Amino acid sequence: FGLVLFLIWGHPLGAANPNDIEFRVRLVKGTRVYHMGESIELEISYSSQIEKKYYGSFTGPRPELDGVKPHVTPTDGVLDLRELRRDRGVAGSILSGIGYVGPQPVSQQFDLCQWYRFQRPGHYSVIVTSMEVSRMKGAEEGGGREQLTLESNPVDLDYLPADPAWVAGELSNIEQALNTARDAGERGLALRRLALLDTPASVQTLVRLYLASPD
Repeated sequence: FGLVLFLIWGHPLGAANPNDIEFRVRLVKGTRVYHMGESIELEISYSSQIEKKYYGSFTGPRPELDGVKPHVTPTDGVLDLRELRRDRGVAGSILSGIGYVGPQPVSQQFDLCQWYRFQRPGHYSVIVTSMEVSRMKGAEEGGGREQLTLESNPVDLDYLPADPAWVAGELSNIEQALNTARDAGERGLALRRLALLDTPASVQTLVRLYLASPD
């Protein structure tokens, strides 16, 4: 009974998804075990066997936008980074894709650690809600679109306690990636990994790189 209550209270409550549309989430790496300071890449996908019934406006999962939201339970030991960015607005341009949801899945990937920082090891569950899909209304309903709030399947993951050996190896790999980066994009990915690592050594490296940069 207690487990049932936890599942009910721990996840957002809303209407069930229509039975003719699939909204799924999966762990990209195919593993549910992660180290503290490691990114968690997720992939969401939309599909429907019924043509031209559902229409999507896909801006992509971004913490600054409300179209797609991951939800983590339990929340104890998890820092919601959106609270820190609430007054910063949306930087840069927003690219979007539009079109009908059909049998061929529409997929998008994102890093859960852009939304949340996990501050302690443990077992966590993640679901994703999306408001990027609308149902096309028939003529008898007056036409137009009805915006849906879709809820994904849950995925479970485990964060391991801090591992000094893994941290040292990760820092070495990041420094090598920085030294061999071919462009700003590759360098930016390595810097994000460095920031996520969040150890004294990684912070010292970030400060050194910051002070050495003319930008």
